[in-house]
Amino acid sequence: WRGEDKDFQYLIDRWKEQGIYDDILNGTIHIIWTGGEPTIKGHQEAITNFLDYWINYHLNDASNPFKSSLFDCYNEIETNGTVVIEDDLFNIIDQINCSPKLSNSGMTEKQRINPEAIKRIMEHNNYQFKFVISNEDDVKEMFRDFIVPFNIPLKNVVCMPGLDDVNNFEERTQFEAIRKATPEIDQMVIEHAMFLREMDIYVNRKNFSKLNKQVFNQLFEAGTWAPEAAQTTLSRVIQLWTKYKKVTAIAASVGGFIALFTSAMMLFFFPSINGSKNKGTRER
Repeated sequence: WRGEDKDFQYLIDRWKEQGIYDDILNGTIHIIWTGGEPTIKGHQEAITNFLDYWINYHLNDASNPFKSSLFDCYNEIETNGTVVIEDDLFNIIDQINCSPKLSNSGMTEKQRINPEAIKRIMEHNNYQFKFVISNEDDVKEMFRDFIVPFNIPLKNVVCMPGLDDVNNFEERTQFEAIRKATPEIDQMVIEHAMFLREMDIYVNRKNFSKLNKQVFNQLFEAGTWAPEAAQTTLSRVIQLWTKYKKVTAIAASVGGFIALFTSAMMLFFFPSINGSKNKGTRER
């Protein structure tokens, strides 16, 4: 009956026909609201209206002598975390499973990330974020776009292997089986991702430090700048020379020109003095 309009009673009757109604009532079988996207406004209203109807039906069911004690159904909701869950639904949901879309989904960041909706989910007392991971870049993106900016506790994060190629189906299936048998694997993946992230930060810091030293050495060698503590007499001389070398060159040129001009004038106006000195030398 997918895609068909059915009334609320139809769903209850189907559960009874399948023999699972009592298990749903006592929470042994969970009701999982999924989609499409169940947090779309119209869907949220439909879910809350059904649960209201079901509670009233249960309380008025003549075949159930334990009306008040047996109604303990467990409601989960599957969402991509892009729509804010309203109070009416938020207050009756027992568990929120959020599967945010990563950039490999082809959606834009604005379409994939709704900060208000994510923060609303984290206000619930029972939630988890499930990420489909295909490669190391997905792990980095998970931390960069979600875990770090929203401060999501790692105990509320689940990683699920993605299947990008049908040829990898067997490998992925085996990994999923190992993951189910060894819950610690999720934590190991997250810890490994955190390690990779810290390594990236360390490498970036080292590269920045190396660049800093290179720039400093270039400035120091050029005499442009040096820290006060590192300024020696030589570095100060280099700094002063670099700063005033043009002025010094001009001054030297002017001084040289004046000296030559003065010498020329002396020879021009006082040639007899030089001649007398030369004559006296010869006579001796």
